Amino acid sequence: MIETILTPTALWKNFILADEVSATVIQERKRGNVVLSKLYIDGRSVGKEKVKIYAELVRNVKNKTAPAIILLEDFAINKDKKLVKSLLSNGYSVLTVDLFGSNEGKERFTIYPDQISYANFEEAKDKLYTVESHAQQTCWFEWCAVLRYALKYLKGLPFISKVGALGFSKVATALWQVAGTDANLDCVSVALNSGWLGYKGIFKFGGMVEPQFSDQMYKFIAGIDSQSYALQVKCPTLMLS
Repeated sequence: MIETILTPTALWKNFILADEVSATVIQERKRGNVVLSKLYIDGRSVGKEKVKIYAELVRNVKNKTAPAIILLEDFAINKDKKLVKSLLSNGYSVLTVDLFGSNEGKERFTIYPDQISYANFEEAKDKLYTVESHAQQTCWFEWCAVLRYALKYLKGLPFISKVGALGFSKVATALWQVAGTDANLDCVSVALNSGWLGYKGIFKFGGMVEPQFSDQMYKFIAGIDSQSYALQVKCPTLMLS
């Protein structure tokens, strides 16, 4: 018997975003007009603790206001400094957000309370495309929540005019989720992610037998995978595939 399968609407209907989102700047460096701020943004409450979102904001202080890009790179890629410089030179502020949490060798990272330790990529990487218990108890739910808090923080800054997002490959699934659940995102671009991750390796015209999905996979497809959010996206969207 199939367990309860949540759609995006059911999954997020009771999610409450804080009225105000604060952050603590832990380091700041200025080179000419460019300022790099390393900070921890307060995320959602989990019991008596909060998720501490590590992010880096780069901006040109010569611009009194500027649009910002939330930059989300793939799991295996280090921060692309050339891309950040390119966005900066085109008039954008850039916020890179760490979703992946604790990882050996990283000095700073997003801190997830022990209660949701499954949000750490090292713990989640072998079960990204299934939902074992409940879609709300997955790394994807937590990563989307992190991005929604980061988005609200940026929107509250006086020198930020609009906020878009750019993401690559599998991790861009979290951007589809944000774009489908948060009207504050002004535009989104995803590269190499058009959904259907649950169907990886299954080809419609390949003569294969109709796939028999497990309950865990059905829950992933219905509540997590990108195409389930696409119809709810209202902002301008660019897919690069």
